[in-house]
Amino acid sequence: MSLSIPTPQSQPQSVETDRWRLIHSYVTTMGITQHHLRSFNDFVDTTIPSIVQANSVVTSPSNPHFRLIFDSVAVYKPIDPTRTATSINRNILPHECRQRNLSYCSPIVAKIRYRFSKDERLEQRSMVIGYLPIMLRSNRCHLTGMSRLQLAAAQECPDDPGAYFIVKGAEKSLLMAEQMAMNRIILSKNSKGLTEATVASSTTERKSRCSVVLEGRCFYLKHNTFAKRNIPVVVIFKAMGFVNDITILSLVGTDQLFLDYMSLSIQECIGLGIYTQRDALEYLSKNFGARSYTSTKPPLEEARDCLAHFVLSHIPVVEKLSDGSEDVKEEKSTKLPLTQNALPSNAVRFNWLPKAVYLATMLRRAILFDFGIIKGDGKDFVGNKKIETANDLLELVFDDAFKELVSSIAKKVDIRKRTGTQTASSSNLELNKLISPDIITKKFVSAISTGHWNIERFHVSRIGVTQVLSRLSYISALGQVTRLASAFDKEVKSSGPRMLNFSQLGIFCPSDTPEGESVGLVKNLCIMARISTEEDPSAIHQLLLSVGVERLPSCWTGDGLIVNSYIVFLNGSLIGSISKASIGGFFQTLRHLRRRGYLSYMTNFFLNAEHSAVYVNCDAGRACRPLLVVENGRVLLTLRDIELLVLKRKTFVDFVHEGKIEYLDVNEALNAYVAMTPREVTPEHTHCELESYTLLGYVVGLIPYPHHNQSPRNCYQCSMGKQASGAISFNQFERFEAAMFLLDYPQRPLTSTKILKLTGYENLPAGQNATVCVMSYSGFDIEDAIVLNKAAIDRGFGRCSIYRSISEEININKAQPDQLSGPPLDLWLETLEDGEVKRRLNPKHQPYHALDSDGTCAVAAHMQPGDILINKCLATRDERVPSSIPIKSPTETTTYIDKVLLTTTTDNNLLVKVLTREPRRPEVGDKFSSRHGQKGVCGLIVPQTDLPFTAEGIVPDLIMNPHGYPSRMTIAKLLELISNKSGCFRGEQTDATCFRTKDDPSFITELYNSLLQLGFSCSGKDVLYSGSTGDVMPVYIFNGPIFYQKLKHMVKDKIHSRSTGPRMMLTRQPTEGRRAHGGLRMGEMERDCAVSYGASSLLIERFMLASDELLAYTCATCGLFCYEVAGSPWCQMCQTGDAVVKIRIPYATKLMINELFAMGVMLRFELGDCI
Repeated sequence: MSLSIPTPQSQPQSVETDRWRLIHSYVTTMGITQHHLRSFNDFVDTTIPSIVQANSVVTSPSNPHFRLIFDSVAVYKPIDPTRTATSINRNILPHECRQRNLSYCSPIVAKIRYRFSKDERLEQRSMVIGYLPIMLRSNRCHLTGMSRLQLAAAQECPDDPGAYFIVKGAEKSLLMAEQMAMNRIILSKNSKGLTEATVASSTTERKSRCSVVLEGRCFYLKHNTFAKRNIPVVVIFKAMGFVNDITILSLVGTDQLFLDYMSLSIQECIGLGIYTQRDALEYLSKNFGARSYTSTKPPLEEARDCLAHFVLSHIPVVEKLSDGSEDVKEEKSTKLPLTQNALPSNAVRFNWLPKAVYLATMLRRAILFDFGIIKGDGKDFVGNKKIETANDLLELVFDDAFKELVSSIAKKVDIRKRTGTQTASSSNLELNKLISPDIITKKFVSAISTGHWNIERFHVSRIGVTQVLSRLSYISALGQVTRLASAFDKEVKSSGPRMLNFSQLGIFCPSDTPEGESVGLVKNLCIMARISTEEDPSAIHQLLLSVGVERLPSCWTGDGLIVNSYIVFLNGSLIGSISKASIGGFFQTLRHLRRRGYLSYMTNFFLNAEHSAVYVNCDAGRACRPLLVVENGRVLLTLRDIELLVLKRKTFVDFVHEGKIEYLDVNEALNAYVAMTPREVTPEHTHCELESYTLLGYVVGLIPYPHHNQSPRNCYQCSMGKQASGAISFNQFERFEAAMFLLDYPQRPLTSTKILKLTGYENLPAGQNATVCVMSYSGFDIEDAIVLNKAAIDRGFGRCSIYRSISEEININKAQPDQLSGPPLDLWLETLEDGEVKRRLNPKHQPYHALDSDGTCAVAAHMQPGDILINKCLATRDERVPSSIPIKSPTETTTYIDKVLLTTTTDNNLLVKVLTREPRRPEVGDKFSSRHGQKGVCGLIVPQTDLPFTAEGIVPDLIMNPHGYPSRMTIAKLLELISNKSGCFRGEQTDATCFRTKDDPSFITELYNSLLQLGFSCSGKDVLYSGSTGDVMPVYIFNGPIFYQKLKHMVKDKIHSRSTGPRMMLTRQPTEGRRAHGGLRMGEMERDCAVSYGASSLLIERFMLASDELLAYTCATCGLFCYEVAGSPWCQMCQTGDAVVKIRIPYATKLMINELFAMGVMLRFELGDCI
């Protein structure tokens, strides 16, 4: 096998060695961010129309003839939001939105039929009801479908992952959220140690939470509707019409175990005097909690409706009609002839059996769990989680915004009717006044720009849902769009949610997680992980009934469910049962239908023998991953399939539709037997991994040989790889970012991985290949510090440029517009010297030296701290004397003006943006890092003449201390040096993909042999000569190239000192922070250290003399503060100045004493010897 990475066009050899081509096809055809893009497309195409359809009719109580109907809705591609005469319906691209601080939004256009009076016909009209921020690279984005050349022409980066929004010029990415799965029974112990079976029900209309708790050997139902107390479960059964105790017991189970657990609950119901359905409904009606609305229904009917539509709301109530058919009524209750003294005829009108069986299933599992027969459901198990993506998060915002729009329309019609301002006939002008697009637009823009999801209607309050897209490096942006956060509070010190779980295999990357309190809570998706979108469950429901599932009423015998059967759940709702004898053929049929394309490939099904249940899921938010299908001990994918893949006659999706690759969610994977490689496949296996490195994320692909590193080192590199200076995008020099750290001479790594080839990182690298010697040198290399070659820095090693953007808006639309003003007229002074007129800069106007006549600084100007970039002038009453508010250079170092942009904003105001460039050269204290989590600062810069060299004259660019290896155990760094050394002379990159050395045992041998053939030692060590004496060094030195990253942490941004400076007015102490030129803080621990040494003079100097020293007059007699009167000290209390002395105290002490005086507490000084 070759040491290098094969190209996608190379000839395939076998399925074993060429499975990686499937992953290349997957990323090429589907993209890295398809989990966000598919969800957003689903939101635009499906969710928005469904929400509009559910609230399509608008009426007015005060005007019964008014009617407004939303027939349909469509979201178009983004247009210019300024809506001027020249920009109406003009398409706008993302780059223009970034530069002009605009939002990349599309109009939401609805077809409306409306009338205002009885005599009018319903007129139809299309109208914009709001603007929706569009996710880049979604099906509504202009960039979708563009070639690389077209993207370059649009000034966009062809390798940009997309999946983020542009709101007010800022790039915002959605953070996926991890929540508990809906409509699933979760068994656990609550905070009191009680057994609890919980279901979080979710439907289109409402979301609720219901629990069955075992307390005092009795079962109770907890629901927020019954806030006064928990309801005994037997009462719930009787309220549903199951008044016979034997029937209730047969629902739960007739084994002695179940009878023993249920006996006390039955006796409790008898003790409450509840025997009939009326008694149970009356009991429920008396235990309603406080409600925010007033009900006009009789109590019994209200209790029945609450039980039908709020308790276990995801189990529908089916109304039995007179013709024997069934009609699902999930929201609207049936109007029955029910009076205060009449019993609701539930047996005739409602079928309570599905809900009763579901409640009995919860009881049955709680009993088995409490007795120890079955295990509880882990809250950290990924199969019990739902991952919320763009569709789930944006649905809450749009649902709330559209309902607010509908209510505002009805409110405006009522106001116009009461005030008599409504026109006699409908008109476009009248309709424009009713529908305000700003309601929906502001909701979206506010939520995405702030990241706060505060929706009172749905009791949702979240922060940090969106984040500013990190552009520190290309890999940092890539990592952010695959990130998700747990709902668990990171401040709670609990290890359970943070630990690796076996169910995360292939779903979440085990290495890409931050350090500190967020470790394990913030995660990143693996390469092939995918989040499911919602499929239509009705078709699957009919399919299940046709392949052996019996409806619940047909399998109900009156004594309980059939013993030899499994209950079947579809998206958590109980739909029927299937016999255990036919379960094998049932699953075989479903797999056959899925692999032939008759069933959606994102539909999953699995058997849980403990629960005696079959679960079929087609809902959204399930984490899935693709696997190769194995039948009869053979992988269905063949070498011919891979050859067609190379010829581009087939893609990854084609193999999914052919049934050779299928997606399994975490639950179905429990029923599968997965082989890691095709050579390990046996007749018992059902699936095979695509590649072993798909168990990692994209960011870990930056690390060569990560399986040879200690695990924390890979985590550190995932963090530091996002902080490395490099190239961020192909259009980086056209961007006006707040801060960009760009490496001047980035290089591709000599050792790469297959994952890096997928991401496009090699086109936008963030590092350089440095020749490294592993040896001790000068003593300045301790504690991971490194020694740099001065000549290497002169050649460009580690050099970077920091770009910063300063912007200012000039309001030119008001009555007295603001303006830009040029430099002062006397900026340059002319003097006559030696008969020649010479110009020199007026020292009085030094900060204006770079200003052009248009009021902005000149490109390429050299700026000092405090120099004026933009000379903005505000209009005053006296137009001849405008008020100047110049925008100054904020940095503390010298910079150069790189670009100046003049454009307009949404309000057609003038926007000025200035991009400054600050070149940086590596210096002592700057931070560097390898790709193995070994970071260190530059400890010394040495002239090349003093550094060791090889016989070929190669001088190291960097020297690291060998003591950095044993404790860190970064064996991969040793392998990288050997691989780079071999690749330099072979002229090709070495393949260092994860598990490469395990999959190919001969790889290391071939690597060593390549060095031996080139005349080097296979150990990577060379003979070096001393740069100082020229003598041969008495030891062999480990020497070769390693890819190093320069991190954004530079000493120039952190070094801080001051002698004197600004102070705070209140306390007279130095200001805090480097930016405010504050003092150097000496905290509590530093104080304790000085106390332990007995350095009292140091403490006085730091805490008083150098801080807020005050010489205060104090009376030795009364101990109070005194003041000067007529130039001499005077004590107001003693009415004399004879005993007044000066004391030296901190001003903060005097401030505290004065504040205590104000509280009525008098402090007096007791003075000893006074001078």
